[in-house]
Amino acid sequence: ARGAPMSVGRRVTGVVVAFDDGIGRGLLRGEDGIEYGFHCLDIADGSRTIGIDTPVRARLAPRLGRWEVTEIAAIISR
Repeated sequence: ARGAPMSVGRRVTGVVVAFDDGIGRGLLRGEDGIEYGFHCLDIADGSRTIGIDTPVRARLAPRLGRWEVTEIAAIISR
């Protein structure tokens, strides 16, 4: 993998590139180009939904033998 080494809790900044409301699963593409899966329960604001192209910050977590992101929060530009 490119970029910083994988480690629990490492911050990831990127953009949501896919989200399926029906199954509650999505993909975040990090600034390093790596794509990470996530579940709607990992969206920090509790909304269980997020728009494609939303810039976000998240943290890495091991899930079912792969790296996913959790604590997903939209980056609000001022």
